Amino acid sequence: MNLDKLNKVMDKVRYLLLTYPNTRDNDLRLCYMYWNRERTQDLTEIKASEFLILMNAGGYTKESTIKRARRKINELEPLTRGKSYNNRKKQETEVRNNINKL
Repeated sequence: MNLDKLNKVMDKVRYLLLTYPNTRDNDLRLCYMYWNRERTQDLTEIKASEFLILMNAGGYTKESTIKRARRKINELEPLTRGKSYNNRKKQETEVRNNINKL
């Protein structure tokens, strides 16, 4: 499936998480791969200042939007979760239990 044919952010993020397991535990890598496929020019070929101008002008999807989509997809679809997801959930449970003991 070609990423360009997917319309929604959730669909694109889901595709990347399922296709590239190394994006599951690394939001920066996920964003880079998302942005690199969002435009025709490779990110390694543009200056940081150009990237920031394009980002500010809405030329790229916001990092927060991509991360929010990843979190929701992780919640709903276990196959998209990385190793750190289970560690975070385990810690969350321990913290809740400790709070409830107070």
